[in-house]
Amino acid sequence: MAQRYTFRKGMQVYGPDDRPLGPIENFDNESFTFRGRRFGSDAISRLERDRIYLNDTTYRGLGNLAEGEGTIRVPVVEERLDVEKRAVQTGEVGIRKEVTEERVNIPVETMREEVRVERVDVPERPVKPGEIDTAFREGTIRVPVRAEQAFVEKEAVVTGEVVVNKERQTERQTVSDTVRKEHVDVDEDYKRYRPEFERHFAARQSGMGRWEEVSPKFRSRWEQRYGKGGERWETYEPRYRYAYEMAYNPRYQGRRWNEVESDLRRDWETRYRDQPWDRVKDSIRDAWENMTDAVGAKTGQTRAVGGTTTRSFTDAEPNYRYGYTAARDPKYQGRRFNEVEPDLRRNYETAKVGGGRTWDDVREEVEEAFDRINRS
Repeated sequence: MAQRYTFRKGMQVYGPDDRPLGPIENFDNESFTFRGRRFGSDAISRLERDRIYLNDTTYRGLGNLAEGEGTIRVPVVEERLDVEKRAVQTGEVGIRKEVTEERVNIPVETMREEVRVERVDVPERPVKPGEIDTAFREGTIRVPVRAEQAFVEKEAVVTGEVVVNKERQTERQTVSDTVRKEHVDVDEDYKRYRPEFERHFAARQSGMGRWEEVSPKFRSRWEQRYGKGGERWETYEPRYRYAYEMAYNPRYQGRRWNEVESDLRRDWETRYRDQPWDRVKDSIRDAWENMTDAVGAKTGQTRAVGGTTTRSFTDAEPNYRYGYTAARDPKYQGRRFNEVEPDLRRNYETAKVGGGRTWDDVREEVEEAFDRINRS
Protein backbone atom coordinates (compact mmCIF):
# COMPACT_ATOMS: atom_id res chain seq x y z
CA MET A 1 0.00 0.00 0.00
CA ALA A 2 1.41 3.41 -1.01
CA GLN A 3 2.42 5.79 1.76
CA ARG A 4 0.14 8.79 2.25
CA TYR A 5 1.57 12.30 2.34
CA THR A 6 0.09 15.64 3.31
CA PHE A 7 0.65 18.33 0.69
CA ARG A 8 0.60 22.07 1.35
CA LYS A 9 0.59 25.17 -0.78
CA GLY A 10 4.08 26.44 -1.63
CA MET A 11 5.85 23.08 -1.39
CA GLN A 12 8.87 22.74 -3.68
CA VAL A 13 9.71 19.71 -5.84
CA TYR A 14 13.29 18.39 -5.89
CA GLY A 15 15.04 15.67 -7.86
CA PRO A 16 16.91 12.76 -6.25
CA ASP A 17 20.12 14.79 -6.67
CA ASP A 18 18.71 17.72 -4.63
CA ARG A 19 18.17 19.80 -7.77
CA PRO A 20 15.26 22.25 -7.33
CA LEU A 21 12.62 21.77 -10.00
CA GLY A 22 9.90 24.22 -9.00
CA PRO A 23 6.77 24.55 -6.87
CA ILE A 24 3.71 22.32 -6.99
CA GLU A 25 0.83 23.85 -8.93
CA ASN A 26 -2.14 22.12 -7.32
CA PHE A 27 -2.83 19.28 -4.92
CA ASP A 28 -5.47 17.18 -3.23
CA ASN A 29 -5.42 14.50 -0.55
CA GLU A 30 -3.77 11.88 -2.74
CA SER A 31 -1.75 13.67 -5.44
CA PHE A 32 -0.12 16.90 -6.56
CA THR A 33 0.28 18.64 -9.92
CA PHE A 34 3.68 19.73 -11.22
CA ARG A 35 4.75 20.84 -14.70
CA GLY A 36 1.20 20.27 -15.88
CA ARG A 37 1.23 16.60 -14.83
CA ARG A 38 -0.36 14.84 -11.88
CA PHE A 39 1.75 12.63 -9.59
CA GLY A 40 0.65 10.30 -6.84
CA SER A 41 2.37 9.23 -3.66
CA ASP A 42 4.22 6.47 -5.53
CA ALA A 43 6.25 9.17 -7.33
CA ILE A 44 7.82 10.37 -4.07
CA SER A 45 10.96 8.99 -2.45
CA ARG A 46 10.68 11.15 0.68
CA LEU A 47 9.11 14.34 2.02
CA GLU A 48 11.09 16.72 4.23
CA ARG A 49 9.32 19.80 5.57
CA ASP A 50 8.24 21.74 2.47
CA ARG A 51 10.34 19.68 0.08
CA ILE A 52 9.01 16.84 -2.08
CA TYR A 53 11.76 14.56 -3.40
CA LEU A 54 10.89 12.57 -6.52
CA ASN A 55 12.15 9.02 -6.89
CA ASP A 56 14.55 8.06 -9.68
CA THR A 57 11.89 6.52 -11.93
CA THR A 58 9.63 9.58 -11.83
CA TYR A 59 12.55 11.96 -12.27
CA ARG A 60 13.76 10.16 -15.39
CA GLY A 61 10.22 10.21 -16.75
CA LEU A 62 10.17 14.01 -16.60
CA GLY A 63 12.93 14.23 -19.20
CA ASN A 64 16.15 16.19 -18.83
CA LEU A 65 15.30 19.23 -16.73
CA ALA A 66 17.61 22.20 -17.12
CA GLU A 67 19.34 23.88 -14.24
CA GLY A 68 17.11 26.93 -14.37
CA GLU A 69 13.72 26.83 -12.69
CA GLY A 70 10.88 26.40 -15.15
CA THR A 71 13.16 25.29 -17.99
CA ILE A 72 12.86 21.87 -19.61
CA ARG A 73 15.35 20.44 -22.03
CA VAL A 74 13.72 18.27 -24.65
CA PRO A 75 16.25 16.06 -26.45
CA VAL A 76 15.84 16.20 -30.23
CA VAL A 77 17.06 12.97 -31.75
CA GLU A 78 17.99 12.19 -35.31
CA GLU A 79 19.69 9.29 -37.04
CA ARG A 80 22.85 9.73 -39.06
CA LEU A 81 24.57 7.39 -41.50
CA ASP A 82 27.93 5.97 -40.44
CA VAL A 83 29.64 4.46 -43.51
CA GLU A 84 32.35 1.83 -43.04
CA LYS A 85 34.44 0.19 -45.77
CA ARG A 86 35.14 -3.54 -45.80
CA ALA A 87 37.13 -5.56 -48.35
CA VAL A 88 34.90 -8.10 -50.06
CA GLN A 89 35.52 -10.43 -53.00
CA THR A 90 33.69 -9.15 -56.04
CA GLY A 91 35.06 -11.68 -58.56
CA GLU A 92 38.11 -13.67 -59.65
CA VAL A 93 40.37 -14.24 -62.67
CA GLY A 94 40.99 -17.89 -63.62
CA ILE A 95 44.23 -18.85 -65.47
CA ARG A 96 44.15 -22.39 -66.83
CA LYS A 97 47.10 -24.39 -68.31
CA GLU A 98 46.49 -27.12 -70.81
CA VAL A 99 49.05 -29.75 -71.90
CA THR A 100 49.10 -30.62 -75.61
CA GLU A 101 51.30 -33.06 -77.54
CA GLU A 102 52.91 -32.58 -80.90
CA ARG A 103 55.40 -34.62 -82.89
CA VAL A 104 58.76 -32.92 -83.41
CA ASN A 105 61.13 -34.09 -86.18
CA ILE A 106 64.76 -33.12 -85.65
CA PRO A 107 67.31 -34.16 -88.35
CA VAL A 108 70.43 -35.81 -86.77
CA GLU A 109 73.59 -36.97 -88.66
CA THR A 110 74.96 -40.30 -87.35
CA MET A 111 78.02 -42.27 -88.32
CA ARG A 112 78.40 -46.02 -88.80
CA GLU A 113 81.20 -48.35 -89.81
CA GLU A 114 80.96 -50.61 -92.80
CA VAL A 115 83.33 -53.62 -93.34
CA ARG A 116 84.78 -54.27 -96.68
CA VAL A 117 87.09 -57.30 -97.11
CA GLU A 118 89.63 -57.22 -99.91
CA ARG A 119 92.25 -59.73 -100.85
CA VAL A 120 95.44 -58.06 -101.75
CA ASP A 121 98.33 -59.86 -103.40
CA VAL A 122 101.66 -58.87 -102.03
CA PRO A 123 105.15 -59.97 -103.11
CA GLU A 124 106.41 -62.96 -101.32
CA ARG A 125 108.44 -62.30 -98.21
CA PRO A 126 109.52 -64.28 -95.24
CA VAL A 127 107.15 -64.63 -92.28
CA LYS A 128 107.90 -62.17 -89.65
CA PRO A 129 108.56 -63.36 -86.10
CA GLY A 130 105.24 -62.14 -84.78
CA GLU A 131 103.31 -63.78 -87.53
CA ILE A 132 104.66 -67.31 -87.03
CA ASP A 133 102.65 -67.80 -83.90
CA THR A 134 99.34 -67.50 -85.65
CA ALA A 135 100.38 -69.31 -88.76
CA PHE A 136 98.71 -72.52 -89.57
CA ARG A 137 95.97 -72.04 -86.96
CA GLU A 138 92.34 -72.18 -87.70
CA GLY A 139 89.97 -69.58 -86.21
CA THR A 140 87.71 -66.73 -86.83
CA ILE A 141 88.84 -63.20 -86.76
CA ARG A 142 86.20 -60.88 -85.39
CA VAL A 143 86.32 -57.26 -86.32
CA PRO A 144 83.79 -55.06 -84.37
CA VAL A 145 81.74 -52.78 -86.53
CA ARG A 146 80.48 -49.61 -84.79
CA ALA A 147 77.76 -47.09 -85.59
CA GLU A 148 76.11 -44.05 -83.92
CA GLN A 149 72.50 -44.23 -82.85
CA ALA A 150 70.20 -41.27 -81.98
CA PHE A 151 68.82 -41.39 -78.43
CA VAL A 152 66.01 -38.88 -77.47
CA GLU A 153 65.92 -37.24 -74.07
CA LYS A 154 63.25 -34.68 -73.11
CA GLU A 155 64.09 -31.70 -70.92
CA ALA A 156 61.51 -29.22 -69.57
CA VAL A 157 62.56 -25.70 -70.25
CA VAL A 158 60.81 -22.34 -69.56
CA THR A 159 59.86 -20.76 -72.80
CA GLY A 160 57.65 -17.89 -71.46
CA GLU A 161 55.69 -16.47 -68.51
CA VAL A 162 52.14 -15.25 -67.96
CA VAL A 163 52.20 -12.13 -65.72
CA VAL A 164 48.97 -11.17 -63.81
CA ASN A 165 48.93 -7.61 -62.44
CA LYS A 166 46.29 -6.22 -60.00
CA GLU A 167 45.77 -2.46 -59.85
CA ARG A 168 43.69 -0.58 -57.26
CA GLN A 169 41.14 1.79 -58.70
CA THR A 170 39.30 4.42 -56.59
CA GLU A 171 35.74 5.29 -57.52
CA ARG A 172 33.13 7.49 -55.77
CA GLN A 173 29.91 5.82 -54.72
CA THR A 174 26.81 7.38 -53.18
CA VAL A 175 25.45 5.43 -50.22
CA SER A 176 21.81 6.15 -49.38
CA ASP A 177 19.44 5.01 -46.65
CA THR A 178 16.42 6.31 -44.77
CA VAL A 179 17.08 8.08 -41.47
CA ARG A 180 14.61 9.38 -38.89
CA LYS A 181 14.58 12.79 -37.26
CA GLU A 182 12.62 14.29 -34.43
CA HIS A 183 11.17 17.75 -34.98
CA VAL A 184 10.05 19.80 -32.04
CA ASP A 185 7.01 21.90 -32.81
CA VAL A 186 6.39 24.42 -30.07
CA ASP A 187 2.76 25.41 -30.38
CA GLU A 188 2.84 28.99 -29.19
CA ASP A 189 -0.69 29.54 -30.47
CA TYR A 190 -2.09 27.01 -28.00
CA LYS A 191 -0.49 28.95 -25.14
CA ARG A 192 -2.50 31.97 -26.21
CA TYR A 193 -5.78 30.07 -25.91
CA ARG A 194 -4.91 28.09 -22.79
CA PRO A 195 -6.03 30.77 -20.28
CA GLU A 196 -9.41 30.91 -22.02
CA PHE A 197 -9.74 27.15 -21.75
CA GLU A 198 -8.88 27.37 -18.04
CA ARG A 199 -11.56 29.97 -17.51
CA HIS A 200 -14.14 27.87 -19.33
CA PHE A 201 -13.20 24.88 -17.21
CA ALA A 202 -13.54 26.92 -14.01
CA ALA A 203 -16.95 28.11 -15.13
CA ARG A 204 -18.00 24.55 -15.90
CA GLN A 205 -16.79 23.36 -12.51
CA SER A 206 -18.69 26.11 -10.76
CA GLY A 207 -21.96 24.90 -12.28
CA MET A 208 -22.54 28.00 -14.43
CA GLY A 209 -23.50 27.50 -18.05
CA ARG A 210 -21.52 28.17 -21.21
CA TRP A 211 -21.33 31.72 -22.53
CA GLU A 212 -23.82 30.89 -25.25
CA GLU A 213 -26.29 29.92 -22.52
CA VAL A 214 -25.79 32.93 -20.24
CA SER A 215 -25.14 35.66 -22.80
CA PRO A 216 -28.90 36.52 -23.16
CA LYS A 217 -28.91 37.57 -19.50
CA PHE A 218 -25.92 39.84 -20.05
CA ARG A 219 -27.47 41.28 -23.18
CA SER A 220 -30.62 42.11 -21.26
CA ARG A 221 -28.53 43.86 -18.62
CA TRP A 222 -26.63 45.76 -21.32
CA GLU A 223 -29.82 46.91 -23.00
CA GLN A 224 -31.02 48.37 -19.71
CA ARG A 225 -27.83 50.36 -19.22
CA TYR A 226 -26.46 51.12 -22.70
CA GLY A 227 -28.98 49.95 -25.25
CA LYS A 228 -30.67 53.30 -25.67
CA GLY A 229 -27.47 55.11 -26.59
CA GLY A 230 -27.38 53.75 -30.13
CA GLU A 231 -24.56 51.29 -29.42
CA ARG A 232 -24.56 47.73 -30.78
CA TRP A 233 -24.45 44.61 -28.60
CA GLU A 234 -21.75 43.14 -30.87
CA THR A 235 -19.41 45.93 -29.71
CA TYR A 236 -20.00 45.23 -26.01
CA GLU A 237 -20.26 41.44 -26.09
CA PRO A 238 -16.46 40.79 -25.98
CA ARG A 239 -16.23 42.96 -22.85
CA TYR A 240 -19.02 41.14 -21.00
CA ARG A 241 -17.64 37.80 -22.08
CA TYR A 242 -14.20 38.79 -20.84
CA ALA A 243 -15.59 39.67 -17.41
CA TYR A 244 -17.62 36.44 -17.37
CA GLU A 245 -14.56 34.30 -18.08
CA MET A 246 -12.22 36.12 -15.72
CA ALA A 247 -14.73 35.85 -12.89
CA TYR A 248 -14.30 32.06 -13.04
CA ASN A 249 -10.51 32.23 -13.02
CA PRO A 250 -9.30 30.76 -9.69
CA ARG A 251 -6.88 33.70 -9.38
CA TYR A 252 -9.71 36.19 -9.08
CA GLN A 253 -12.53 34.29 -7.42
CA GLY A 254 -13.77 36.01 -4.26
CA ARG A 255 -11.82 39.23 -4.94
CA ARG A 256 -13.24 42.72 -5.30
CA TRP A 257 -13.02 44.87 -8.41
CA ASN A 258 -10.44 47.28 -6.98
CA GLU A 259 -8.23 44.29 -6.09
CA VAL A 260 -8.19 42.83 -9.60
CA GLU A 261 -8.53 45.87 -11.87
CA SER A 262 -4.79 46.38 -12.38
CA ASP A 263 -4.31 42.71 -13.34
CA LEU A 264 -7.31 42.74 -15.66
CA ARG A 265 -6.12 45.93 -17.29
CA ARG A 266 -2.70 44.45 -18.10
CA ASP A 267 -4.29 41.31 -19.47
CA TRP A 268 -6.83 43.23 -21.55
CA GLU A 269 -4.26 45.58 -23.05
CA THR A 270 -2.13 42.60 -24.01
CA ARG A 271 -5.01 40.95 -25.86
CA TYR A 272 -6.92 43.89 -27.27
CA ARG A 273 -4.46 46.63 -28.02
CA ASP A 274 -6.87 48.44 -30.31
CA GLN A 275 -9.43 48.94 -27.49
CA PRO A 276 -8.19 51.25 -24.72
CA TRP A 277 -8.95 50.14 -21.20
CA ASP A 278 -10.54 53.45 -20.20
CA ARG A 279 -13.13 53.00 -22.92
CA VAL A 280 -14.17 49.46 -21.93
CA LYS A 281 -13.62 49.18 -18.18
CA ASP A 282 -17.11 50.42 -17.17
CA SER A 283 -18.90 47.64 -19.03
CA ILE A 284 -16.37 45.06 -17.83
CA ARG A 285 -16.83 46.21 -14.26
CA ASP A 286 -20.61 46.07 -14.61
CA ALA A 287 -20.42 42.43 -15.75
CA TRP A 288 -17.76 41.62 -13.12
CA GLU A 289 -19.74 42.88 -10.18
CA ASN A 290 -22.82 41.06 -11.43
CA MET A 291 -20.85 37.82 -11.71
CA THR A 292 -18.69 37.67 -8.60
CA ASP A 293 -21.52 37.07 -6.17
CA ALA A 294 -22.95 34.29 -8.33
CA VAL A 295 -19.56 32.67 -8.74
CA GLY A 296 -18.83 32.83 -5.02
CA ALA A 297 -22.16 31.21 -4.22
CA LYS A 298 -21.76 28.35 -6.65
CA THR A 299 -18.08 27.45 -6.46
CA GLY A 300 -18.58 26.07 -2.94
CA GLN A 301 -20.72 23.29 -4.39
CA THR A 302 -17.76 21.83 -6.28
CA ARG A 303 -15.35 21.60 -3.32
CA ALA A 304 -14.32 18.27 -1.87
CA VAL A 305 -12.97 17.40 1.58
CA GLY A 306 -9.88 19.46 2.28
CA GLY A 307 -11.06 22.44 0.23
CA THR A 308 -9.71 21.31 -3.18
CA THR A 309 -11.61 20.66 -6.37
CA THR A 310 -12.39 17.09 -7.27
CA ARG A 311 -11.09 17.59 -10.80
CA SER A 312 -8.37 20.01 -11.90
CA PHE A 313 -7.72 21.69 -15.23
CA THR A 314 -4.71 19.40 -15.63
CA ASP A 315 -7.13 16.48 -15.85
CA ALA A 316 -9.29 18.26 -18.43
CA GLU A 317 -6.57 19.88 -20.53
CA PRO A 318 -6.08 16.90 -22.91
CA ASN A 319 -9.74 17.31 -23.93
CA TYR A 320 -9.31 21.02 -24.71
CA ARG A 321 -6.11 20.31 -26.61
CA TYR A 322 -7.90 17.59 -28.55
CA GLY A 323 -10.60 20.05 -29.66
CA TYR A 324 -7.96 22.69 -30.42
CA THR A 325 -5.93 20.29 -32.58
CA ALA A 326 -9.03 19.09 -34.43
CA ALA A 327 -10.04 22.67 -35.26
CA ARG A 328 -6.56 23.26 -36.76
CA ASP A 329 -6.80 20.15 -38.91
CA PRO A 330 -7.47 21.17 -42.56
CA LYS A 331 -9.98 18.35 -42.74
CA TYR A 332 -12.21 20.06 -40.17
CA GLN A 333 -11.49 23.75 -40.68
CA GLY A 334 -14.56 25.87 -41.29
CA ARG A 335 -16.98 23.09 -40.35
CA ARG A 336 -19.49 23.03 -37.51
CA PHE A 337 -18.88 20.87 -34.48
CA ASN A 338 -22.00 18.77 -34.99
CA GLU A 339 -20.76 17.91 -38.49
CA VAL A 340 -17.42 16.57 -37.30
CA GLU A 341 -18.49 15.16 -33.94
CA PRO A 342 -18.88 11.54 -35.15
CA ASP A 343 -15.28 11.53 -36.39
CA LEU A 344 -13.95 13.22 -33.27
CA ARG A 345 -15.84 10.85 -30.99
CA ARG A 346 -14.59 7.79 -32.86
CA ASN A 347 -10.97 9.02 -32.77
CA TYR A 348 -11.30 10.02 -29.12
CA GLU A 349 -12.57 6.62 -28.03
CA THR A 350 -9.90 4.85 -30.10
CA ALA A 351 -7.01 6.90 -28.73
CA LYS A 352 -8.47 7.07 -25.19
CA VAL A 353 -7.59 10.76 -24.93
CA GLY A 354 -9.51 11.48 -21.73
CA GLY A 355 -7.91 8.88 -19.50
CA GLY A 356 -10.99 6.67 -19.25
CA ARG A 357 -13.70 9.36 -19.23
CA THR A 358 -16.56 8.86 -21.67
CA TRP A 359 -17.23 11.10 -24.65
CA ASP A 360 -20.34 12.47 -22.99
CA ASP A 361 -18.22 13.54 -20.01
CA VAL A 362 -15.73 15.52 -22.11
CA ARG A 363 -17.80 16.55 -25.10
CA GLU A 364 -18.44 20.08 -23.86
CA GLU A 365 -14.73 20.71 -23.25
CA VAL A 366 -13.81 19.47 -26.73
CA GLU A 367 -16.60 21.48 -28.32
CA GLU A 368 -15.58 24.67 -26.48
CA ALA A 369 -12.00 24.45 -27.77
CA PHE A 370 -13.13 23.52 -31.29
CA ASP A 371 -15.63 26.37 -31.53
CA ARG A 372 -13.30 28.93 -29.98
CA ILE A 373 -10.62 28.29 -32.59
CA ASN A 374 -13.13 28.47 -35.43
CA ARG A 375 -14.49 31.75 -34.07
CA SER A 376 -11.08 33.38 -33.93
